[in-house]
Amino acid sequence: MEGVLLLEVYTADFEDVLIETYHALLRVESALLRRAEAVDITSSEMNILAILGRRGETGLTVSQLAAELGITLPSVTAAVNKLEKKGYVNKEKSKFDGRVVTVRLTREGERLYVYQKYYFKNTIKALSKGFSDAEKECFRRGIAKMHEVFKETLLKGTDER
Repeated sequence: MEGVLLLEVYTADFEDVLIETYHALLRVESALLRRAEAVDITSSEMNILAILGRRGETGLTVSQLAAELGITLPSVTAAVNKLEKKGYVNKEKSKFDGRVVTVRLTREGERLYVYQKYYFKNTIKALSKGFSDAEKECFRRGIAKMHEVFKETLLKGTDER
């Protein structure tokens, strides 16, 4: 019985920390976009730019981007079209198959991506300032494991809806 009670306390504490951290991350991202003077971009659109930025000059097809984001092709197409109108991405149709469209960052999209990387690098430095090397590694492994659980277990439930 004592183990069940400890698990309930742990779960409640973890839930509080996770929710508060999630909302803090949203506020950080909002501040990032305000500082970058990117008032015309949403955090969802910034997520697309970050994914494309990590791919570099090769870009991604719209289908690959949809798979990476775990959302529908029409939703990604609409978002990419908005980002193209705002000047953050370019679309290029395949010469071999007109149905295939590759998306790449423009110079302005790259600027926002680089700014985001810089901002988050500094945030991570500030976060880990008081951590020992062992604590940093434990934290990294914990976050990586949480990411895997989200990918493998929790996101499956959202994909089925």
